[in-house]
Formats: sequence, structure tokens, C-alpha cells
Amino acid sequence: MMDMHDLTADKRELQERYLSLKKEYAELFIKKHEMQTYEENALTALYLSTIGEKQHEIFYLRTQIAALKLKIELIQSYINRNEKPELKNVDQEIRSRFADFQKKLEDDARQLVAAKEFLKTSHFSQEEFREVKDTYRIIVKRLHPDLNPNLSEYESDLFIKAQAAYHLCNLTILREILLTLDLRQDSIATLTDSSELCEISEKLEKNVIQLRKQIEEMEQSFPFIYRDELKNQEWVFNTQKKLDEDIIELNKEKEKQTLYLKVIEEWKPGLTN
Repeated sequence: MMDMHDLTADKRELQERYLSLKKEYAELFIKKHEMQTYEENALTALYLSTIGEKQHEIFYLRTQIAALKLKIELIQSYINRNEKPELKNVDQEIRSRFADFQKKLEDDARQLVAAKEFLKTSHFSQEEFREVKDTYRIIVKRLHPDLNPNLSEYESDLFIKAQAAYHLCNLTILREILLTLDLRQDSIATLTDSSELCEISEKLEKNVIQLRKQIEEMEQSFPFIYRDELKNQEWVFNTQKKLDEDIIELNKEKEKQTLYLKVIEEWKPGLTN
């Protein structure tokens, strides 16, 4: 028969496990939310403004070159039949075939404008953003439904409001929400039943594993895969240099195709006889 000391030890172990999982879940939740609401936008804007803009120019030039080559090919087909090229039809065919490319160019251009605007208007200091995260972390621990299964409707609404404020980096609202909460140290006094404590801990553990996996997947996707590179000025410089070299070569190719197109556009039936 287990004595009271052993029961107390088992309960203490359950409590320690619960508190550890609760802390880890809160930290992972904050990290994922930060990646989604702030870091993703910041990294994307930084990548587009340093690398993406040049990649956009390369895509634009390659699209233009491909369109020139197609136009040459279509006009050449008329020449091969000794017919006067129908340039209006040729241009219409090109517009039709390159409609998707044109849409991508326009979408990319809008993203570049948005990235520059983000970098221009995003001026949170590291100190301010650290307070935003720290304040939100406390709120998460007190109001996240997975960590606090017995929330009132008011508290649930308050958490939704806190999420929106964090997304907008609105420190004022987060401070107001924090003031409405009882900021005593975390307590598990209400969880007196060991089976209840074990059940909640198991649920938390599953959620922790799921959050870890989600964060790992995000870390391996754009733009997070460039997080370290974008901090490395040498990498940025060398990448931009290589892209600039590609742009120079593409401009040469575009000029070559443009000159050739100009020559065959002047062709008239009978000149080959």
C-alpha cells in the first residue's frame, strides 16, 4: 500500500510536469505567433528590397527576351511563306501566351512596393517590441484556452483582443489588458485531482509536439530560410553582385534580339527572290 509521502511525491511530479509543459507551450505559442505576425513580414520585406527586386528585374528581362524570340519566330513563319507579316495578329498572340507572365510581373511589382512601404513605416524599436512580446507572453499564460481550460466568456474575448493587439504591435492595448488581469504567480491550486492534472498535461504535451513541428516547418520555408543570410552583409553583397552580372548579360541578349527583330520587321514579300 502506497503511503501519503509517495502520493505527495507523485502529485508533486505531476504538478512539475504540468508547469513545465505550460511554460514550454506558452513560449512556443509566442514564437510561432511572432514568426507569423511580425518576423515573416519583416524578413519578406527585407528580402524583396535587397534580393527580390533584382530577381524581379531578371524575370522581367527573361520574359521580354522570350516574347521577342516568339515574335521573331512568328514573323519568320510569315517570311518562310513569303507573306507580309500581320503584326497585329502577332502582337495579339504574344499577349495571349504571356498573360500569366504579365500577371506575375504585376503581382511582384505590387509586392515590391508593399515591401518598401513596410520598411519605411515599420519603426518599432527593439525595446518596444521586446515589451510587446513580454506583455503578450504574460497574457498568453493567463488567457490561452489550452493553458486555462476554465476561462470565462469575458476572458476568452479578452484573449482574442490581445491577439489582435499583438498582431498590430499595439503596446497600449496590451498594457490595458494586462492591467485587467490578476498578475499573481501561476497557480495550480484548483487542479487538486491527479487524474485531471494528468489529462491536461497529456493534452498540453500533444500541443507542444504539434507546435514544435509547425515551427520547424516554418523555419524551412520562405522567408525564414534566409533569416541568417539577410543578416550577413557579405552574402547580400555577393548575391546582389551575381544578380547584377546576370542583369547585364540579359540586357545584352535583349538588345541582340531587339536588333534582329527590327531587321526582319522591315522584310517585305519578294525580297527573297
